[in-house]
Amino acid sequence: MQVTSNQEKTLDHFFYSIGRGVIYNQMWHHYGISSVPVAQRKLSMHEALRAKFGTLRIYCPEPDDLANKVLAMAQWDYSWRVTGPQVEISRDLSGLRLDETPKFVGGMGIRIDNTT
Repeated sequence: MQVTSNQEKTLDHFFYSIGRGVIYNQMWHHYGISSVPVAQRKLSMHEALRAKFGTLRIYCPEPDDLANKVLAMAQWDYSWRVTGPQVEISRDLSGLRLDETPKFVGGMGIRIDNTT
């Protein structure tokens, strides 16, 4: 099915081109793009996504972890400076409103594309 194929291509793009930092929500997808009965469309889509998520090492945080990472990104302050080919980025976590949020920022990173 074309819809399933497009969905798999979207997930491949997220996984291979973007990596971490994508929040994937399947609920946006409109199942009415095909003349195939709804139950069959949902089953084939479910099977394709189950295979994709079952074979790729996809990062899936716990809800508390995800919520605190999103809060941290919304509340911290950051700055950067460029010296020649180097970029130095500083994060200031003092503006975080919840005391427990800083313990969730470990492992977060910044990816800068189209650079040397």
